[in-house]
Amino acid sequence: MATDQTPAIEAATDGPRLVPAHSLRRRIQLERLTYGAATLGITIAPTQPDWTAAHLTAGGIAVGAFCWLWKKLDRRDDDTTGHTLGFLQATQRALPWLTGASVYLTDLLHPGTTWWEYLAPAAWGITMAGTTPITHSLNLKAILPTPTTETPTPDTTPAQQTPPALPAP
Repeated sequence: MATDQTPAIEAATDGPRLVPAHSLRRRIQLERLTYGAATLGITIAPTQPDWTAAHLTAGGIAVGAFCWLWKKLDRRDDDTTGHTLGFLQATQRALPWLTGASVYLTDLLHPGTTWWEYLAPAAWGITMAGTTPITHSLNLKAILPTPTTETPTPDTTPAQQTPPALPAP
């Protein structure tokens, strides 16, 4: 039974996963929208001293992402099942969580309002939206639709035919 599952694991991690192009575009748009909302939260919430739940959530996200990444690093060499992401892919997936939480906690722990407390979350959001690290770490490749054979291409269009000449009266 274990030998039956091994080829499926190898096939799943063998190369890029093929997904439809529209699905990949939607995934990237959703990730960018999420970064935009997180940027807004990272900008506003640290300036509110009464929002203890937001502050604890940011700290929990940072600790959770760091522990997840540490677990991936710790199991990297001794995992023989083939379930490892690879440390580079794991780091790429944890990057938004760790950097976003660090920007939040930096803004929270620094008293007062300075210009960089508004610039740092905006720079973080633009960088994350531009790179979409979680989607790219999944090793997805878009399947482009193939052209159908019914649609004539410029090379295969029939030549213009001239009507037959009529006999002279």
